Amino acid sequence: MDRETVIKIARLARLRLSGEEEIERRTKEMSGILSFVEQLQEVDTAGVAPLANPNDEVQRLREDETDDGETGNFGSVRILTNAPEENSGYFVVPKIIE
Repeated sequence: MDRETVIKIARLARLRLSGEEEIERRTKEMSGILSFVEQLQEVDTAGVAPLANPNDEVQRLREDETDDGETGNFGSVRILTNAPEENSGYFVVPKIIE
């Protein structure tokens, strides 16, 4: 990786490089990263199944059930007690559209 490429990548990523020392440091870092990626590409992964989860656990999902949010049997009154402001059984929120 050369200096001009690092400067271009930094500009595209909207990073501010603060001088020649940082440009040199970032050039070395990016070259190291690319070297590591090249090393990984040499690994033979033929026949290796993709890993979706590192654990052997199976997620147990619950059934979807509809719920009225405890609005029945005066549940809405309980819910509205948490509201900063309430009017006629509704939450009052700031107006955002004029």
